Amino acid sequence: MVTVIGIFSGKGGVGKTTVASNLASVLSLRFGKKVTLIDLNVTAAHLAAHFGLINPENTLNDVLSGKKKLNEVITVHDTGVQLIPSAVSLSKVTRLDAKRLAYRIRKYLKDEDFVIIDTAPGFGREAIIAMNIVDKAIIVTTPDVTSVMDAIKGKEFMEKLGIEVIGIVMNMVTKKPYEISKKDVERLSSVQVIAEIPFDFKFRESLVKGIPLVVKEKKWKLNEPFIRMAEFLTGEEIKRSRRFGRLFSLLRNLPLNFMRR
Repeated sequence: MVTVIGIFSGKGGVGKTTVASNLASVLSLRFGKKVTLIDLNVTAAHLAAHFGLINPENTLNDVLSGKKKLNEVITVHDTGVQLIPSAVSLSKVTRLDAKRLAYRIRKYLKDEDFVIIDTAPGFGREAIIAMNIVDKAIIVTTPDVTSVMDAIKGKEFMEKLGIEVIGIVMNMVTKKPYEISKKDVERLSSVQVIAEIPFDFKFRESLVKGIPLVVKEKKWKLNEPFIRMAEFLTGEEIKRSRRFGRLFSLLRNLPLNFMRR
């Protein structure tokens, strides 16, 4: 049975889409899972750009407007991830129906291991619609006061709706003394921090290239947070070893979709 996971954030600019794209890629490439990634940030769609798709032809908007079925707007990326992007043009924005979309996800994507939904930032209408679709939620924050406060508010709001927040991801972490620590975030939110992602300009570079960072990145420091997240979601542990590191190097030099289906 497919598990639908929403990636939420209390505000924009914390790297929510970066987390969603890299997590989906790790689950597909490293764990061999069937993963579909949906951009539900309909009014400000960015997900496709993280995979090198600037103006996708088939989008979620076509499904919402009744022109196409959900399985007809899927783009399979070289990572093996199935993408359902939203349209870049605001002229194509249409009404979201949570019940209908939830039904379509479970009808057309029932054989997937994971459906990951990249939601709109904040906790407004679009995000609330996503909350009515997901099984579980992950909140992304940066280690500063306002972002963490917004994350805590979001967690409390989702709990009132009966949504399980399974973890918090701290992004752009520099370990400076003025940053809020992992320990404090867990204490204030009563939610486990499942990953700390270090600040690195390589994430911006990967966006420009249109390739999720984990696909080609050699530094374990930048790969590990997403590996940890995937292990947390799957309950499967990847053995850390030099041999495993060499296997990663080999995988990077092979066609990216060779493990898919």
